[in-house]
Amino acid sequence: MKKISAFLLLSTVFFLSTFFVGCKPQEEPIALEDIITNFTKKVVVPAKPIEKPVEIEEQQQIPEIQPEERNKNKRLVIVKVTAEGIPAVGATVTLASKTASGNYLREKQTDDDGKVKFEIPKAISYFYVTAYNDEYAAVNLMKFINTPEDLSPVTIDLNLKEKGVIITAILKNAPNEIKNFNARIEKTRRDRYPEIFVISTNISNNKIVFPSISSKLKNVNVCVSGDNIPQCYSKKFDTTGNKEIYVEIPEKIILKGVALSPDGLPVTNNFSVTAFPADRKKNVNLTGTLFQEQIQPVADGSYELSQVSKGLFNITFRHSDYKPFQTNLYISSPETKLDFSFPRIPTMKLHGIVVYEADNEPVEGITVNAHTWRDLPSYASSITDNKGEFSLELKEWHEGFYGEITVNEPGFGKVIKQIHGKNGFVKIFLKQSGSVIGRVMTKEGTSLSDIKITLSSIRDNENNVKGISVKSDKSPVFYKTTSDSDGNYKFENINAPAKYRFRVYGYNNDFSLPTSHIDDEFTVEVKPKQTATCDLILQKNAVLALKAEDDKGNPILTYELIPKIGIKNGMSFWEYKRTVDVLENDWFFIPVNASGAGTFSCEALETEKGLSLTTNGIPFVSAITNYITLIFNSEKLEPNLTGFLFNPDGSPAKSARIRIWKSGKGHANTSIDNSGYFELYGLKVKKGEMMNVEANSFGTKMHIYTNLPSGSKNVKLRLNLPYTATGKVFLDNLDTPAENFIVSLGHENQSYHSQDGSFVFTIKQTRNNIKKGSVTISVEKYLPGFGNYNFTDKNTCDVGNIILKSGETAKIHGRVVNQNDKPIDIRVGLWCSAAKKSFTAFSSSKDGSYAFDGVPPGMAKVSAQSRLGFKDSHEFEVKEGDDLELPDLVLNYTNSALVTLTFKLPNGDVVTNTRITNKNFYIRQDGKLRRAMRAGIYSDWKIKYNGKNYIANEFEITENTDELEVWLQEE
Repeated sequence: MKKISAFLLLSTVFFLSTFFVGCKPQEEPIALEDIITNFTKKVVVPAKPIEKPVEIEEQQQIPEIQPEERNKNKRLVIVKVTAEGIPAVGATVTLASKTASGNYLREKQTDDDGKVKFEIPKAISYFYVTAYNDEYAAVNLMKFINTPEDLSPVTIDLNLKEKGVIITAILKNAPNEIKNFNARIEKTRRDRYPEIFVISTNISNNKIVFPSISSKLKNVNVCVSGDNIPQCYSKKFDTTGNKEIYVEIPEKIILKGVALSPDGLPVTNNFSVTAFPADRKKNVNLTGTLFQEQIQPVADGSYELSQVSKGLFNITFRHSDYKPFQTNLYISSPETKLDFSFPRIPTMKLHGIVVYEADNEPVEGITVNAHTWRDLPSYASSITDNKGEFSLELKEWHEGFYGEITVNEPGFGKVIKQIHGKNGFVKIFLKQSGSVIGRVMTKEGTSLSDIKITLSSIRDNENNVKGISVKSDKSPVFYKTTSDSDGNYKFENINAPAKYRFRVYGYNNDFSLPTSHIDDEFTVEVKPKQTATCDLILQKNAVLALKAEDDKGNPILTYELIPKIGIKNGMSFWEYKRTVDVLENDWFFIPVNASGAGTFSCEALETEKGLSLTTNGIPFVSAITNYITLIFNSEKLEPNLTGFLFNPDGSPAKSARIRIWKSGKGHANTSIDNSGYFELYGLKVKKGEMMNVEANSFGTKMHIYTNLPSGSKNVKLRLNLPYTATGKVFLDNLDTPAENFIVSLGHENQSYHSQDGSFVFTIKQTRNNIKKGSVTISVEKYLPGFGNYNFTDKNTCDVGNIILKSGETAKIHGRVVNQNDKPIDIRVGLWCSAAKKSFTAFSSSKDGSYAFDGVPPGMAKVSAQSRLGFKDSHEFEVKEGDDLELPDLVLNYTNSALVTLTFKLPNGDVVTNTRITNKNFYIRQDGKLRRAMRAGIYSDWKIKYNGKNYIANEFEITENTDELEVWLQEE
C-alpha cells in the first residue's frame, strides 16, 4: 500500500482564501437575460452550469513519521472511516499538526470496525486528519480544539466515496541520486501558502507514481524537492483523469553569506529563510515557495543554501530574537552572496492595573499574559502586586502594534486587549462571567458541524464624552468557538452581565446567519453565573461562478479582480484585489459568505493586453451557484497615474497605499513596490481631468493629499510627517507629575505611563487636518484638563504644563422629542465652556434619550437641530458630581415629519446603495432613506439602478407619516 502524509501550515489558519475552483454544481444557472443591458462594452452574459466547486483544506508537508509519545497530558482522538457507508478496514489514517517543538504526525491503520485511536498532546489546538486506502482517494478534515483544558475524547467521521485518479510525474535533468526526496501535488493560494493534497517519496527511473487523488482538482502543480536540488514545479494542470506530468529540475545555484545580530556579532543559532518569486509571470514554473528551511550557521555567522534556482525573489530571514530581515535579490549562477544584519525588535514597557469592575478595587495575584497575536502561546507574563499593578515588556509585532495582553481567571470574563503606541498604561476591569450554549442547524433541523462562531459584545448606548472620563472598560470584546459533530457549541467565562451578537465567520463555510442578523433573534443576554441558550438557524450561501472573455469571444484566463458584493437588507463589503488564474473552459468561484439575495459589482484589469472591465449591480440569488461571464473591453487601458512615493527622508514608502478618486466617478487603489513606484488604473476620467490623490503609510500616520491631472506620468510624491503634540501633566501642582493618564483628541485616545508626566501625542492625518484645537487629559478622580495646540510652520507643538484638579465630573441626560412628544433620533451637541469645545451624542430612536458622562463643571449648553432648521437648546450650569435631567429638547415638526422611505422596483425588489439623482439623497445599503421632510405630495424622484432609469410614483407625506414604501417605474 502506498502511503500518503497530511500536512499543516500554522499561519494558513488566519489567511484561508476566499476563492475556490472546482467543478460542476448541481443547481441550475441563474437566468441573467433580464438583468444584463447597457453596460457599454462591459457585458455580462449567462453561461451553462458546471459542477460545484470543491473546497480543500489547507495542509503542510510533514517530513517524517515520529514515534508515538505518551504522557499524562493526552487527548484521545477517535477517527471512524467508512467507504460509501461501510466501515473501511485497513484504511490509512494520518493526524498532523504543528506544535511549538516542531511538526507532529501520527499514522495508523483502521481496525475491523473502521476505527483508529490517537492520543495527542493536550497543547495541540488544531490538527488535520487524512484517510485513504488503495481503492479510494484521500479525504482531509481540519479540527479545532476550542477548550484546551477539556480533555474529553474527540470523535471524527470520514467517508471515502471517490475512486480517484493516478498522476505520474516524470523528472527531467534530475541527478542520479536525490537525497531526502519529496514529491507532492499542491495548489498555491493567493497568500502564497501551498495547499498540499498528496505526497510520495517513491521514485523509480525518474518517475513518481502518486497515490490515488481526487479527480476534481483544478490548477494544481507537481512540486519536487530534495537536499541536493532546488524546489521546482510543473506547469499547472487539472486532475480530470490519469495523466503524466513533466517536472524539469533547474540549474543548481548556491546562496551564501554572513548573518549578523543588530550589535554586529555573528548569529550562531538557527534561523529560517523563505523565498517567493518576485515576478510570477516570468517564473511561470515557480508558483509557490521557492525554498523554506532552517539554517544552522557556523561560528562566524556564515551560512550556505543550495536549494536555490536562478531568478528574482522576495527573501525573508527570520530569527526568534530579532525582527525579520527582508529584501529583493536576483540570484544568478554559479553562486550569489548576501551578507545582512537582523534588525532589533522594538520593545515597550507597559504598566497597568487590574481592578474589580463592581467596586474599582485592585486585585492581587492576577496573571497578565503577553501574546504576539490571539490564540498563540504567551511569551511573557506578570502577576499583579498588592496594589493590583503589573508591568510587562512587550515586543513589537508590526509597525506600532505590540500584540495583545490577556487575563483569563476562573470565574471572571476573559479580557483581551490589543496594545498600540510607543508607551502606555492600561486599566483592566475584571467582570463576572456567564455561559452561552446552543445548537447550529439548518431551518430543516439538520445539525451543522465545524461552524466557526464569534460572540461579540454590543456597546451600551451611553454616548460618553470622548476622553473626558474613563470609569469603565467600554471596549467591545468577542469570543470564538466551533460547533461540534452534533452541531452543539458552547461559550464559557464570558463577561456578564452583557448583551452579545452572534456572527458566523470563515471563508470555508457553506452556511451563514440570515442577513437580518442585526435583529434581536441573533443576540443574547448573558447574566452572571448563569447559562443562556440560543440556537442558530443558518441559511445556505450563494456562490458566484465567473468566466471572462474579450469582446471578440476569446477567453481571458489571467486578470486582477476587485469584487464588491452587496447583500439585500444586509451589509455591503469590498473584497481585496484577487488574481484570477484559471484554465481554459474553467470557472472561477467566489463564495459569497452570506445568505440572501444581493448584487455583484467588480473592477477587473488584464495587464498583458491592457484590457479593463467595470460592472455594477448584477443581481444574484442565494442558496445556488450563479453563473456570470465577464466581457472585457478590447481598448487598451492607460493608467490614470504613475509615479513614485517617498517617505519624508527620501526612502521609498514601501508600506504605504495610494488612492485616487473623483466624485461620482469611482475610486482606485494600489500598493507601492520596493522602489516606491506605483501605477493606478480604473478611474473613468478624461485625460487632464483633475483627480484627488491621497496616500497613507500604515502604522506611521504619515500622509499626503493633493490634486493631479489624469494621465500624469512618473510624478514624485513625498509623505508629510504627522503632527505631534507634546506636553506635561501634573496633579494639583507642578510638584506632582501624573504617572498614568489618557490624552484624547477627537476620536483618538492614548494611555500613558510616565515618570515625569510628559507625553508625545501623534495626530492621525486626514485630508483636512485641523491645525488648531485642544487635547483632553483624563485621570480618575480628577477633573479633566485641556491643552491648546496651534501648528504653524512646524509639525510639532508644545501645549505646555497641564495641571489637573481633583473632583467629580457630572452626568447629563435628557430627551429629544417633537411637538407631540414623539421621540426623535438626532445628533445632540454639548458645548462645555471649561473645555472650550463641543462634544456629540445621538439620541435613541426608541425613546429619544441621550446622555453625556464625565462633563466638567462650568457653563454648558445642549442643542439639537434638524435638516429642516427646527432647533432647540438649553443653557445650564454644571457643578461637581451633578446628575442632571434636562428639560426635553422639543423640535417643532408641525407640517413636517421624520420619515423612513423604502424604494421598490416594479418586481418588488428593494433598491439599495444608490442616489436619488435629482435630489442628491442617498439610499443606504439596507434599502432605507431616512429624512426630515415637509408635508406634501412628491413625485418625479429619479433613480438609476442596475443600468436602468426609474422614476418614482407620486407619494404623500403627512405630519403623522413614519414609514412609507415608494414604488418605481421604468422611465
